[in-house]
Amino acid sequence: MALIFPFKAILFHASQDADITPLVAPPYDVISAADQVTYRDRNEHNVVRLILPEGARYAQAGTLFGEWLSSGVLAEDEQPSMYVWEQQFEQAGESVTRRALVCQVACGPYQEGGVLRHEHTHAGPKADRLALYQATGAQFSQIFGVFRDAGDGVAQILAKASEGPLLRQAAAADGHHSRLYRISGAETLAHLQSALAECSIVMADGHHRYETMGNYFEAAGAAGTALMTLVPDRDPGVTVLPTHRVAELPLAPAELAKGLSSGYDLETHPAGRWPDLHRGQLAAAGAELLAVSLAHDTALRLLPTVGGAQLAATGTVGLLHDDCLPRLNAAAPQKFAYYHVAAEAVEATASRGQWAFLLPPVSVDRLIAAVEGGAVFPPKSTYFFPKFLSGFINARIAPR
Repeated sequence: MALIFPFKAILFHASQDADITPLVAPPYDVISAADQVTYRDRNEHNVVRLILPEGARYAQAGTLFGEWLSSGVLAEDEQPSMYVWEQQFEQAGESVTRRALVCQVACGPYQEGGVLRHEHTHAGPKADRLALYQATGAQFSQIFGVFRDAGDGVAQILAKASEGPLLRQAAAADGHHSRLYRISGAETLAHLQSALAECSIVMADGHHRYETMGNYFEAAGAAGTALMTLVPDRDPGVTVLPTHRVAELPLAPAELAKGLSSGYDLETHPAGRWPDLHRGQLAAAGAELLAVSLAHDTALRLLPTVGGAQLAATGTVGLLHDDCLPRLNAAAPQKFAYYHVAAEAVEATASRGQWAFLLPPVSVDRLIAAVEGGAVFPPKSTYFFPKFLSGFINARIAPR
């Protein structure tokens, strides 16, 4: 049971065409050091100055946020509302539109508040975001969830609201275009609350931010809400991409094959065949792992044997972390570099000792079913595209 609420959005002042492109930025955790400079220089009021202040001076970000509110750079809506965030982007050569419901969601321990995590997290990012929340008392980056929209009732409301007046729009560096619309009317808001109360929200992106929000309210001794963007499960724009791994693994191909032979049938190919093998992996209905090393000029295709490795609820990424790599015992890697583009992961293996593990994506249906069944995926298991822009719609952090 998920509890959702309308809220007073804090929006950047916009020109007549509602375009705030110079003021927004991607989520903080995908902004490189060079990109920080780019966004900071783009506009003196770009949100990166709040979410990634120079020198991590979060007290300064809190002061700046207050100044922007008092000067009219940012303005808070007078009436609580919910919103539609519409994103248009290219996928496989076709234009796709994704619509999300923007609202406040009761936050707390997973399960209890109707919000379920799909992957484990790391401690470092949560400490960093907590410092920002405590300094500003506001949330500038989205927490992204998906949910089962029985009968597509929520999707129909979002589509209808997107026919209304345009509040804000912005173009992102990755090519997608965002538009914001208001959902108002007590009856419509109540219908949305009733619909979400019948289902769970599965976290798609922003686990660290959600958990940090819970820590924020726990420290304050209060119950609270988190600003979230919620996408119906059958929306055509729910795009989940895999996150490939590159690990330092000082094993020759024969040694790697020997360590995995008890649970997998292995095929050895020249590294140059990896694109064809990866296409086959993406098309395969079952479990299939692919390990590539340019330095060893080798691509290993791994298929679980009958009675050997078993595909877990967490799919191929779970198979890799919970079965495949542990078979290597002491040689099993503990740290990974993550890549969303398979070719970039493979290129990183030109240095000896580096192996790329290429993975297929997890379908939305499988993700929701696994999480509802209690499964938790390894960190960085999915990559939902496109991301939601920071600064596009913001909110104060307040108890409920």
